[in-house]
Amino acid sequence: MSFGISVEMIQAAYRELTRLPCLSMPRFGTVLDQDNVVVEMLTQCKLPKRAFMEKWQLQFAFQAQLCITGAVADPESLSAFYLLQTLVQRTLQQEATVVCNADQATIAAGTCTSMVVLLTKGILRDPVFAAILLAVLEYRADRDGHVQIVAVSADSGFEFPVDAFYEMLGCQGLGSTGLGA
Repeated sequence: MSFGISVEMIQAAYRELTRLPCLSMPRFGTVLDQDNVVVEMLTQCKLPKRAFMEKWQLQFAFQAQLCITGAVADPESLSAFYLLQTLVQRTLQQEATVVCNADQATIAAGTCTSMVVLLTKGILRDPVFAAILLAVLEYRADRDGHVQIVAVSADSGFEFPVDAFYEMLGCQGLGSTGLGA
């Protein structure tokens, strides 16, 4: 009230929001899908798109030396991967790729010399991440390849597990096909 805003004004503003056009960001979509939403947003805002369109394409790159992964089932983590990918490519002018599944990990391990794992809450219980990590480790073992794995704490909610977690993994695994004890 001290700013001259009434409850009725807030209600009217919320009602107006529901009438506005709305774009949906595909949180689990490819970077290309997300880029298309950004381009549409810029179009609707009547803002220039040239700088955005000239940036590096952030699709899965088969020749990248740097791979980024983590808890890919979490949309917030996935956003952090793409942000890190953008920063690496812009800052270092080096191709980087986000690895979202075991098949991509196997392909990427052929050229990847470094893999950055963003440690976030729940990552060690994520069967997709486990499959990615196992694929990279298997590639390294089979081909005597070298992929440096670097862990980056990206979430204050991440905690290294206690012994009981490792005992549970030893007994029952993650409870997912192919990821038994």
